[in-house]
Amino acid sequence: MSKILTIVIPAYNAQETIIATLLSLDYQFGKYFNVLIIDDGSTKPLQPYLQPWLDRYPQIIKLIRVKNNNWGGCVNYATQHVKTKFLKILDSDDVIFTNHMHSYLQHLHYLAKANVDVVITSFAINDLKTNHLMKRHYNLKKKIVYSDFDTLQFAKVLTMHALTWNVSLLKKMRPLPVKKPYTDSLLVFQTILHSKNIALLPRNIFTYKYNFGDSNQSTSWNKIVKNLSSLKYVYHEMLHQLARNLSVKRTKSLINSVKQMLYLIILIISLDTSIYKWQRKKQINNELSFMQSYVKDKRLLKKIQSGYLHIINRRSIPFIMRLNKLILLTSQVGFIKMIKVQYKNSKYEEIWN
Repeated sequence: MSKILTIVIPAYNAQETIIATLLSLDYQFGKYFNVLIIDDGSTKPLQPYLQPWLDRYPQIIKLIRVKNNNWGGCVNYATQHVKTKFLKILDSDDVIFTNHMHSYLQHLHYLAKANVDVVITSFAINDLKTNHLMKRHYNLKKKIVYSDFDTLQFAKVLTMHALTWNVSLLKKMRPLPVKKPYTDSLLVFQTILHSKNIALLPRNIFTYKYNFGDSNQSTSWNKIVKNLSSLKYVYHEMLHQLARNLSVKRTKSLINSVKQMLYLIILIISLDTSIYKWQRKKQINNELSFMQSYVKDKRLLKKIQSGYLHIINRRSIPFIMRLNKLILLTSQVGFIKMIKVQYKNSKYEEIWN
């Protein structure tokens, strides 16, 4: 079995977390995979911290330093330089399930002979505050399931933690925006839009453990409030790329990605009382006015202005969301639920007093 996979680790000022990430890899199977660490212009170069690893595994681990362009710039670089068949992205504060690496690599070697654009695996989200592990399955069977986005509809929103890409697919896709956070959501959106053949690995193969709850993460409440303009930008890009003549199931998967981003935007501007009080619908609607250029129907514009949001995609599959506190507090969309827990922990008295 030749090298089949490159694990790409975008890293910015990650000297305190990346060692745990590297420790999680099973190097006894290093002849089957590469590790590409991309130092995204860290204020202190990562090489001094990682030199022992580079010396110990010179045939596996490579470190390059690039100009700071954020996560999307790192993925763009990797897409152009990775030579293996498959690519997996691992953030520098997350880990791989070590015990599952061999099975994962074996399956990838088998799938390299098939015309597979994307491989989807189970993963888990680890709450750093409670140490609770939430598992997410996309395949409930004990064998590989082959399908495509025209016939398969996911019960859960697809995220980058579940994905392993065929590098040839990434090269066909539009480069990600640079210097913008949250472009991982756009990468998933483009993956659904452009891929055809997919493989879901057996339910018992977990590859990714996403550590959630660090205040320095881009998904912490303070960071997403600060980066509201970037969330809007990514949302714009998703709406702009929605294509015609797609199957209903694929379109629903795309809409789920858009909806997750939308819910997060609405959650920020409507619940964070340091921005607006949630009752002030007119100000919320003004904040959402950036969406109006995508809505051509005058009746829908009136609904936006009156406190409702009704977005319709180009295949006329609508979703409606009432802008009120009850719906926002009880919606169950992906990681948004965890974001709300963070918000309530830090803002509880402010909301209800």
